[in-house]
Amino acid sequence: MNRPIIGLTLNYRDANRTSRCVASLLADGATAVLVWDNSEDGSVSAEELHRRWAHDPRVVVQVSERNLGFAAGVNRGIEAILARWRQAWVMLINNDAVLYRGALSALTGALGGCPRIAEHS
Repeated sequence: MNRPIIGLTLNYRDANRTSRCVASLLADGATAVLVWDNSEDGSVSAEELHRRWAHDPRVVVQVSERNLGFAAGVNRGIEAILARWRQAWVMLINNDAVLYRGALSALTGALGGCPRIAEHS
């Protein structure tokens, strides 16, 4: 059960909050983070995220051609993650949230204790 954990968050015109969220995922041990940018603001937010995270290959910023809404953006983000990391577990988190240290470990531990859940994930 040593799968990569990939963070997924949607950005909508708020590179600052999204960056705090990304940093919290990486600090807690996420293998990588995919940011699905739904901004439709001339990619100003996406450009800022690209600049902030250009030094870190663990962060991928995917810019949507248009705002797909939350659910469709999440679905596209999951598709992009599974195309790149086939066996990944996806940690979906709102961009205005930060992950507490130890959260990923607690969540993967809980999945390990529930084999029926883990086998379907």
